[in-house]
This record gives sequence, C-alpha cells and structure tokens, in this order.
Amino acid sequence: MRNLPEATSSKIKDQLKIATKGSQTLLDYMQFIKGCADELAILGNPIDEDDLIEKILDGPDDSYKSIFDVVNSHETLITFEELHEKLINKELSLHHS
Repeated sequence: MRNLPEATSSKIKDQLKIATKGSQTLLDYMQFIKGCADELAILGNPIDEDDLIEKILDGPDDSYKSIFDVVNSHETLITFEELHEKLINKELSLHHS
C-alpha cells in the first residue's frame, strides 16, 4: 500500500494528465496547472518547468497558435512567468476583438 504523499502525488499527476482548458478561462487553466505543480513540489515530486510549459501549451485551442509559434521559436526556454504573460495578453486580445 502506498503512503499518503505517494497516493496524493499520483492523484495530482492523473489530474494533470487529463487537464484541458475546456470552457474555463486561460487564467483559471494556468492556475490549476501551476497549483498542481506546486503541490507536487511540496510533496517532493517537483515537475520540471519544461514539462509544466508543455502541459500548459497542450490546453488552449488554435486561437493561441501565434503564442505557440513564439514559444517554439525561442532559442532559450521560456519561463512560466513569460508564458503566463503572453497567454494572458493573447486571451485579453481575443476577448476585445
């Protein structure tokens, strides 16, 4: 039988696997993903920032494609904070167009 932290980590990882943006706002989606990553870190199973970025980029639909192109064209890896800013700005522009 697994101990509580292992079971909790497993549950959080399962939630991350099936998480999608769906109808929630991008901010809510990103907060959910980041919250899961933070919980895993507290439990001693941190998620690599590259994996975090990849998971976040898996969620939004093609209306965010321009951001994906920018991220993929970077020679250096984008940080969570940079991605957060770009995606939120894109979401705002989508809602105001």
